[in-house]
Amino acid sequence: LNKLYSSSARKNSSSSSSSGGKKPSTSTGGSSSSGSGSSSGGNTIYKGSVSSLLSVAQSKIGCRYVKGAKGPNSFDCSGFVYWCLRQVGVNQSYWTSSTWRGNGKYQKISSMSAIQAGDIVVFGNGLNHVGIALGGGSMIDASSGDGCIRITSLSKAYWVSHFYAAYRVIG
Repeated sequence: LNKLYSSSARKNSSSSSSSGGKKPSTSTGGSSSSGSGSSSGGNTIYKGSVSSLLSVAQSKIGCRYVKGAKGPNSFDCSGFVYWCLRQVGVNQSYWTSSTWRGNGKYQKISSMSAIQAGDIVVFGNGLNHVGIALGGGSMIDASSGDGCIRITSLSKAYWVSHFYAAYRVIG
């Protein structure tokens, strides 16, 4: 996977729109790991690989923060989440942090203690920010303060006080 998602990997130049099941379906069955989704009770869960999402995200550590950027070498927080999800086959349109807060598409996780690796972590209370949970109490995000993609601890009081919810996109 590291080679597949490394910066030296060749990108597919095909512009075919038949991408093999990357859009969510409305069925509730199946345990495929092809990136397809299933919907149940208004919550879509993509049956992809959390480890692939985390690998893609970690491959961008150190890339520059640029407001409004959506990759592949510079990002803002929303652009980073958008780009990472798209790389692993989640056909999700670009959402700002405020759009994430209002979504009913994915399973909402209301407690920080229930966050799992791969969840999209959303912050509010005066802070518009999103990141990707790495597990073990860490998050990877595009930080305007640090000016780059970095890993930070979710247990910091700052994050705890601004936590809104997390969303389980891949499960």
